[in-house]
Order: sequence, then C-alpha cells, then structure tokens
Amino acid sequence: MLTTHDFTNDVRDEIAAFKRDFNLAAATDLLYTTPNDGERVGFTDVVIEGGGVKGIAALGALFALEECGLRFRKIAGTSAGALNAAFLACAGRSAADHRTSQLLRVLANIDFLRFADGGDDAQAVVRLLTLPNNDSALETFMNRAKTTVAMLRNLNEVIVRLGLNPGGRLKGFLCSEFEKLNRGEEFTVGSLRRKWRRDAIMIDGEYLEQDFQVVATNISQRRKVVFPLDLEDYVRDANSILVADLVRASASIPMFFSPFRLGDFSTSPENIKAPLSTCFVDGFIVSNFPLSIFDVSDFARPPQCPTFGLTIEDDSPQADNQELDNLVKIGLAIFQTASQHGDKGYIHSNPQNAARIVHISNRIHRAGKEHFVSAIDFNLSDDEKIQLFHNGVRAALDKLATWNFHDYIKHYRR
Repeated sequence: MLTTHDFTNDVRDEIAAFKRDFNLAAATDLLYTTPNDGERVGFTDVVIEGGGVKGIAALGALFALEECGLRFRKIAGTSAGALNAAFLACAGRSAADHRTSQLLRVLANIDFLRFADGGDDAQAVVRLLTLPNNDSALETFMNRAKTTVAMLRNLNEVIVRLGLNPGGRLKGFLCSEFEKLNRGEEFTVGSLRRKWRRDAIMIDGEYLEQDFQVVATNISQRRKVVFPLDLEDYVRDANSILVADLVRASASIPMFFSPFRLGDFSTSPENIKAPLSTCFVDGFIVSNFPLSIFDVSDFARPPQCPTFGLTIEDDSPQADNQELDNLVKIGLAIFQTASQHGDKGYIHSNPQNAARIVHISNRIHRAGKEHFVSAIDFNLSDDEKIQLFHNGVRAALDKLATWNFHDYIKHYRR
C-alpha cells in the first residue's frame, strides 16, 4: 500500500526550493495567520476536471498548492473531480488545515476494479477495455473479439439496469471513507455546513465564505444540475442529503454505472418532492470542467482570491484522432464531445480563463516507453501513480511561478 511519503518524498526538496522565492501575498488577497502555529496561509478557489484515474494528477497539484501556503475556500468538480472535491471538503476541520495528505492515503490506493459490482462478466469488460495497446495485429484482433463477447454476455444486464454496474460499492466506499474523515458521523450537506460555521475563519472582519459544488446531468429533464445548490428542486430538506449521493450522481459514467435515480438517495420518501424516477448520470456529459461555477458578474467587485482550474490533458500524439474500436469508446467519445464543446467554448471566449488554468500532463513512462494515461487506465502500477502525481505537482509549481493575482485583476477585471 502506498503512503503519503511514497508520493511526496521525491518532490519535497523541489517544492521547498520553489517556496523560498514564492510570494504568497502576490497570489491572493485572502491571507490568514493560523492561531495555533502562526502559519501564514492564503486562500484560493479550485475547480477540478473529471478524468477517472487521472485524478491522481489533480491530487499532486492540490498538494503543491497547499505546500506553498495556499488553502481551498470554494471547491467544485465533476465526476472524478467531484470525488476529489468532496474528499477535500470533508477532510480537516478548518479551511486553513492541511488536507491533501489525508486524501492521498485514501484515494491513491483505490482499486477501481472493485467498483465494478456487476459480476465477473462486468469486470471482464473493464479489464479488456484497459488492456495496453499491442503492436501485434493478431493480439489486437483477439482482444477486440473478447471485449465484444464479454459485452454481449452483459447485454441483458445493461438493458435491465441501464449500466454494467449498479454502483453500490462506489457509494458504500464513499460513505465509509467520508464518515472516517468526519469524525465518525455521516457526512451530509448539513454536517458540512455546520463544520463551516463551527470552525469559521474571519479575515478583515468578515467570515470566510466557503462552498462546495459538484455537477451532474439530469437526463429526465435534460438539464445540468449543480449540487447541493439545486437540491431544493428535488428535496425538502437538503441538509439531510449524503454528500456520497451527490458524488455518486456526478460520477455515474453512462454504460459503466447504472443511472442514479432520485429514489436511490438515502433519504425518506417524504423528503423527496420530485419524481422518484428522476435519473442522474455523469456530469461530464454537460460540463466536465465547470471553471465558471464560482465566477461572478464583471460588474461585481473584483474577487478577493483566484479560481484555479485543474485540468489533466491528453498529450498523446493521437489525442485528436483516437481510434474508436468498440461501443464503449464511441459512447465516451460522444459524451466527451458534448461536454467539452460547452466548457471549451466558455474558456476560449473569455481570455482571462487561460491565465488561471493549471495544465497537467497525462504522460508517464511505462517499461521505458512513453505512456499516456486514460480515464479508464485502471491497471496503473504504484510507480505510474507516483509519476502522475508528480506531473500535478510540477504543473502547479509552473503556474505559481508566473502567477500574480494583482496583475490578473488589473488586466482582466478593471
């Protein structure tokens, strides 16, 4: 089992050297001195893109930002980004606490195949889909044939459940781990809000405004939903809703997981005011990188801290021309096209966005050759996970090396 030390040992000196010349006051206007140890920290908002197992790279970026003195005020994400965001929101007591080390101990050791709870055939499909590319035409043909056979064996389950896997193991894992981080209590929307009030931070006479949001897709009404913001449309008491339900809704990858219905939420039927059959699927269909989620009108006062967006990019030469050789890959490509059209359109039409995005590479080395990690690369070795984490660390340091919040405000908001 990997430890926090395994991930951070080789980059601590690099971070320490960078931090010696890093000016925290130039990165954000929200600065705070912790009462216990007198540590000077600054706050930023963060939006985490979905990306399956590539989310380990986002953890590297979060770790580097935190080691440089930055903490996270408002947190959002989609799909795997929602999972990272929820763990970040749950960890620690105060917003000024170090939190990413707690996330590493849990998330870096996940066996993603354990969430394939649709039976042996469902796990066989996942394993076949994640086999590395092979130069042998015969082996490629055989793997495709095996994938097709395994998918056909699962056809009845897909038709009945609308997905290979019910998703119960994922929700159970989330509930269990959130409860551990939340001092043995269920992690609900209400408990998160109570934590914010109980351990509130005051800066310049004002309480720090915290937030946590995840994006899902309501396919019953064909609309984007942001939880917990939109919970009032579906339930009477939003505070009683488990955060695990919100993440499960956001991370309901079509075909891999069954849709998450409103009736599946862990709450009483009396608390639900929308149809129980309302279906939620993965938020990446409508917005995999919701960078604008915390943005306010240009007519409002300038923000007090930046919103950094963490995106894990595909640096492979075939990124713009992927071979689509089975139904699952075609389906994912369709959904990715739909989600990226909106997000990329917003980013490209607003030039200030490029300045606040942390671009993380998915390039690692496997057996002496370049390998480009995909969202469903469930068979990563421990060394490969560490490489991906280091990509995130260095991407964050590269961003901070040229970042100046006051220049950003002057150029784009005044």
